[in-house]
Amino acid sequence: MYVSSVARKDVTIWRATFFIMYGTGFFFLKNYLKKKDMEIQKALEIERLRFQLITAEKDFLRSQINPHLLFNTLNFIKNATRHNPENARKAITGLSDLMEYALEDSKNDVVPLAKELEQVENMIQLNQLRFEQQLNMSYVKEISDGQAEMIPIVLLTLVENIFKHGIFNDPDYPAIIEVRSSEEEIYFATSNLTKYSGEKRGSCTGLCNISARLAQAYPGRYNFEYGMNGAYFDVELKISFLF
Repeated sequence: MYVSSVARKDVTIWRATFFIMYGTGFFFLKNYLKKKDMEIQKALEIERLRFQLITAEKDFLRSQINPHLLFNTLNFIKNATRHNPENARKAITGLSDLMEYALEDSKNDVVPLAKELEQVENMIQLNQLRFEQQLNMSYVKEISDGQAEMIPIVLLTLVENIFKHGIFNDPDYPAIIEVRSSEEEIYFATSNLTKYSGEKRGSCTGLCNISARLAQAYPGRYNFEYGMNGAYFDVELKISFLF
């Protein structure tokens, strides 16, 4: 009887010890899991805020490009309306397409190259209407895949800059727009006589914004150079599809 009583006492102590250890372990495990869950939630929140910041930055950079593009184009309509009703009709149609693209399609992260070039050609036509087909310029396009995707408004803004700063009245020195694409890359270049010297050209805010967008969209996969080359302002952009 005495041995049995001692045995039961030992079992009771062992059970008590076990439950104490189990309870302590469960407490620490629960706290550990709670801490890890808080860390995960914090990491997700930081990632969500980072995504919102990137989205806001992209919208901010676009917002500096689109209004500038659209407000300058309104002058084309004024000139065409006063001097030639048929050109006014064409200009209104062209501007409507341009606005739809700039305000709606530019919300997409990428667009087909062919769609961007459609509006580049629309911009060229609007300016040709304005100057009654007297612009001296060369437009070269060699596209192997029009469905190749790129971020929107970039090429359009570069062309718009030509019409804002360029000189087109000398047939011996036409402005040049060249765009080519292959399976490996998109190549885009412009060259034009400019109204300003390198010192007077300004801050090139639009070009800086394009640089920021390219760096964000194509890190390590693009080359963007621009600057004065004698009396010319040259731009060259290469976007690689290869990772």
